[in-house]
Amino acid sequence: MIRAKIYLPKYDWVIHAYIAVHEYYTYEILDKMRVLGAEPHYLQKAHANLVSGQLNNGLTYSNPDLRETVLVTELTSSAAEFFDTIVHEIRHLQQHIANECGLDENSEEVCYLCGDIAYRLFPYCRKLLCEHCRCEK
Repeated sequence: MIRAKIYLPKYDWVIHAYIAVHEYYTYEILDKMRVLGAEPHYLQKAHANLVSGQLNNGLTYSNPDLRETVLVTELTSSAAEFFDTIVHEIRHLQQHIANECGLDENSEEVCYLCGDIAYRLFPYCRKLLCEHCRCEK
């Protein structure tokens, strides 16, 4: 598993990213979500997702009042599936930030926000985006 804590200064937002997660890390992730105020029904849903052992899953939980997010990608079956999963979770995060900050979902600023998130996650994700590098890991 790869952990990253990323700060988006323009939005004063913290991202706690957990990438290529195995079910072993379920309780660490749930604890972080609990600290951020996740309600029991969401924690139960996240628990079921994380312990399922299914590939190509993810989840994103945000507390807009704290401006913090837990973003998770589980293990994936290929580089393409990882790319699909991380883009999907980035989109959820981008929507959470846009909603809290009153950004127009159709604006150029939201597109730049999505790119900024991807750019900051790239150093942690890059080896999972290449099938050759994934085989070496």
